[in-house]
Order: sequence, then structure tokens, then C-alpha cells
Amino acid sequence: MKTIKLILIVLLLVFYSTLKSQNQNSNWIYGFEDTIYNENCGKILWHCDKNGNSIKYIDTELNFESTAAAISDAAGHLLLYTNGCSIADSTYKVIKNGYGLNPGVEHDKVCGEIGYTVPNGAMFLAMDNNNKFVLIHLAAKNDSSYYDYGPLYYTVIEKREDHYEVIEKNVIILKDSIESFSVIRHANGLDWWIIVPRNGSNKYYKFLFTYYGIEEKGFQEVGLDLPDEFCRIPGLSGFSPDGRKYVRYNRSCGILLFDFDRCTGDLKNGIYESVGYFADDLSSDFTFSPDSKYIYISKFNHHRYFPKYYENKLYKLDLNAIGIKANPFDVYDLYYYHRIGRFYTDVDSTLYLLYAFSSNIFNEIDEKKLSNNELIPDYFVSPVLNAMTVPYFANYSIGEIDCSTDKTHDLVELKEKIKISPIPFHNKINIEPQDKKLKYNFNIIDINGQVIYKSDKELSGASSIYLPQMKQGIYIYHFILKGEDYFIKAIKI
Repeated sequence: MKTIKLILIVLLLVFYSTLKSQNQNSNWIYGFEDTIYNENCGKILWHCDKNGNSIKYIDTELNFESTAAAISDAAGHLLLYTNGCSIADSTYKVIKNGYGLNPGVEHDKVCGEIGYTVPNGAMFLAMDNNNKFVLIHLAAKNDSSYYDYGPLYYTVIEKREDHYEVIEKNVIILKDSIESFSVIRHANGLDWWIIVPRNGSNKYYKFLFTYYGIEEKGFQEVGLDLPDEFCRIPGLSGFSPDGRKYVRYNRSCGILLFDFDRCTGDLKNGIYESVGYFADDLSSDFTFSPDSKYIYISKFNHHRYFPKYYENKLYKLDLNAIGIKANPFDVYDLYYYHRIGRFYTDVDSTLYLLYAFSSNIFNEIDEKKLSNNELIPDYFVSPVLNAMTVPYFANYSIGEIDCSTDKTHDLVELKEKIKISPIPFHNKINIEPQDKKLKYNFNIIDINGQVIYKSDKELSGASSIYLPQMKQGIYIYHFILKGEDYFIKAIKI
């Protein structure tokens, strides 16, 4: 069985279908046929709904190595799926014109045997009431030393009478050296933002997918530029379930955490956290907790300077503590020796930790027990082997927000609670809450989204902050009160 040795699977798979009667993410197809050993092999359809999980054997010609994506209707019935090489439907047959995704050397190398080799490499989005879909898919370039990703393509599938067929294929969205793409609903509840980091840089391309197609929305250069050569292996990324946070994760260097504006598509307030830095992860992945308060990272580390040193850890990062506390996480030993390839969160708050390479063991960890500093894994055995596949789903349950009244822009409400002086400011900022016991965090951001000043702890009552070295210009005051964000423009003279 051929596998990518260093690139592991990414991002959030969330079975949120029971939250708002959205079941587009109810089905996952995985498995393969091993022509050498043919032991514990085959293909499985895993279905999840409010009644629990169920699995069944299916007869499909597609093998699944790393790339896997599926889309279902609102009732949870499977419509389409892909292994990154071809697209099939609920009859488990490849649809008309459904062959030949991601053309090139990598396609010719892997698609005849194991399926495509890009983790998080494909995602379906609905365009027209189950009659039309777009598949976003990412290609790989293998130079024999490591994988590089790009181009990013889209393919359009349309329903014609009683069958689906591909009507546009391998249309280039972005041709560059890039990392995995991430998708979240626009604030209007209809369109989708697509964010794509450029490999090894602080450049983020932005696209908006609407009923009319995919529109380029420019790019941002924001947050830390990743300078270390170990940070330049293509990383992982994803959005929190509430759509307010975006994380870019590199297994050797740590995470970049941003606020995300679903109205404008802007990344803001980039914070770096070096979880596991100076460790060469043989396997690693992350996901958010369902309440968007925590990030979980699984790490099987092989230290780059000490070849005999290994550690198998699960990190639980508090999002409100990143950039404030020295070590904003709890660490748990994983008492079983394997390379964790991926885990995801379902509506029952269960974390599934999957082996990175061919295995039929799925470990389960109860998130509630983690909060009590316990780590008691359970497991179930799949009837067939899973390679490195986890489907890449869009969050269909996230709701619409009103950009004109979102509290991240509600300046009147903030000014009723806090007096800020002087305006403009020179070397000192005075903060006077109406409620003397009010607790808050305070940051200053420049017009490029860089955090210039961050309070090192939660503040209470009146405060004076001295900033004599700050350059003249336009800035943004960022207050956090009871978990809500408020932004006010400021001028330094």
C-alpha cells in the first residue's frame, strides 16, 4: 500500500447534521482493495445521523488513499463522492465524464491503484437544490523529496434527467505553490468563502463561491511569515464551527490563530503558538471542539536532534489563552503506540483518533473526560482497513449573521461601557469602564492586521497604557468583553 510518509490529513470533519436538520455531511466512504495481501480490505459506507452510526459494505471501483469527499441531500441520502481521481454517485458507479480529475504526473502514478494522495484534497458544495454541484479539488506535485500542492481546481457536476454528469472539469482556480484550502459560509448564509494559504508565506488568497461561480477576492498578507525550512512543508487549516476563528497549522512549527470576518472575508489579529516546535511529527492533526473554545492537536513526535526520542501526545489548547499564557494548553499522554492520522468531532462530543496508515482501529475519546484531566480511550474495529482518508465537509449548519449589527462592529454598545481617552492619543491611552469591576482584554492592531500591543493578562477597572515607541498612524483598538469582540478605529499622533 503506497502512502505519503510526511503529509497527513487535515481539517475538521463535523457531523453537525442533527443540529439544524442538515444532513449533507452524513456519509463517509473509505477503504481499498490490497492486491497483495487482501486481508481486512474492502469499501465501507459509514452513515451518521441522529440515531447513531452505521456501516455497510459497498461495491465501488474507487480506492481511497488520502483524498475523500462526499455530499448528501438534506435527508442524509448519499448523492456523490470522490477519491480525487473520479466522481461516483449513489449507484457506486463513476458518473458520465467523471474520470480524470487532477491531471498530471501524480494522477497517472496513483489513480490506477490507490486513489489520490492529497489529504483534505476535495470538497463538494451545492449550487442548485441538489441539481448542480461544484467539486473543489487540490492537486499534488511530487519532486521525490516532499509533496508540493497546486493547482487548485473546480469541477461542475449537473443532474441530467435521472443521472449526474460532469459538465466542466479541472478548471484552474489558483495556480501557485499552496497549502490545503478551507471553506466557511459567508455571513449571508448562502455563499462560501474559500481561503488558500500560499506555502511557506503569510499570503492568503481569498475566493467567494456564489450561485454564479467562483470569484477571486484578492489576497491578504497578514500574520507571521513562516521562516523555518521545517515550517515550509504544506500545512493544515480550518475554521471553527462558529466561523469566527481560522487556524493554520504546521506540524513542526505550531499554529497561527486568526479572527475571521464572515462579512468581509478578512483574517485579523494573527497570533502564533509554537505547540511542538522543534519536533518532527511523524503524524499530526487538529480539530476544534464543537463549542469553538478549544483546539485539539494529536502529535506523534520524533525529535529532529534526538533520533531515539519519541512522544505521543494530545494537546488541548484554550483559544482565549493563546498569546496570553506561556503554555495555553493541557497535555495528555496517549497510552498506545501508533501514528495518529486524524480525528474529528461529532455531535456527541466524541473525538475519534485514527491511525495514520492502514488500520481498522478507530479510537474514541470522550471530550467530557478530558475536561477532568482524564484520558481513557475506547475503540471500535472497522470491518475493513482505512488508509489515510477522512472526508472533507463544509459546515452546512452554520447560520446567517447580520453584518450591520454583528457585535464585532457595535461601537455604540462598547462606548456605553468604556470611556477611552485621549482621542487621538500620543503616548498614553486611558481606559475607564463604567462598571469598575468589568474585566476585559485589550489589543491594538495596525491596518495590516498585525497585533502591535496585547495585554498580557485580563484587565479589570481603569487602566493606563503607555506606548511611546509606537509609530504615528491609524490603528484599531480591539476589546474582548465576556467573549465578545469590539473594534474601534484609533489615531496615534
